Amino acid sequence: MKDAINNCKCINELMLIGNILPYKKGYNLSLYANQDVEEGTLCLANDVVEDTYFNINKEVIKELYPIEYCPICGKKIEYRKEKVLRITK
Repeated sequence: MKDAINNCKCINELMLIGNILPYKKGYNLSLYANQDVEEGTLCLANDVVEDTYFNINKEVIKELYPIEYCPICGKKIEYRKEKVLRITK
């Protein structure tokens, strides 16, 4: 799992309003995105409305686009690997 470090002010504000989300398993990735995305990678979130049953039921789904740079200022997003502690005998 990745953890973003040294985020710019733009990224922090976009995360507060929900336009950028860290990827987690089970989230919908865009068809245009590389499907080898690690958990914790920051992604642009786009709301997509899907018709689930003949124009009666509509569902809003977040579609994620992984990013490497801030979409506002262009600063490269840096990550560190999150350490996993294991208990051994």
